[in-house]
Amino acid sequence: MEKSIILLSLIFFSVLSCSKKKEELPENIYKDVIKEFNLKRTKEGKILWNLKAKEAEISNNIINLRGIEFELFHNSKKVKLNADKGRIFKDSNKVYLEGNIVIEGEGKKVYLDDLSYDEKSSKFYSKGNVREETDNLIIEGEGLVATFDLKKVEIIDNVRIKRK
Repeated sequence: MEKSIILLSLIFFSVLSCSKKKEELPENIYKDVIKEFNLKRTKEGKILWNLKAKEAEISNNIINLRGIEFELFHNSKKVKLNADKGRIFKDSNKVYLEGNIVIEGEGKKVYLDDLSYDEKSSKFYSKGNVREETDNLIIEGEGLVATFDLKKVEIIDNVRIKRK
């Protein structure tokens, strides 16, 4: 009788300890890490953009990126963008970047702390520091709204302009 009680107690505590371990598992336990990641968006056979990253971590709805090179194409024009890290939100096709961001296009270079790209509006957005350089001007400020081809760049606040 005593052996059966001990055996039942062991089984009971084993079941309890298993159920507790299951609750402690993190939600995003399954993550894929890809080295030399490349993602292209095409429409009717034409490349709209090409994103490369040294490393991508894919989980649920988000792709986390490191070492980013991002190229956007429209007609015969190309805009290049580099950043330290960023995220792609798969459900909305929005891209968020941060760290040493440089955009080159239309004879301009734009340096930023953070940047969002919305494919639906084909625009860049930033809330951080911005520095735009052309052949003869340096424009600095905070916040940005720009068309993806950099034809139209609007720096939102604390704008300062210097001649080179």
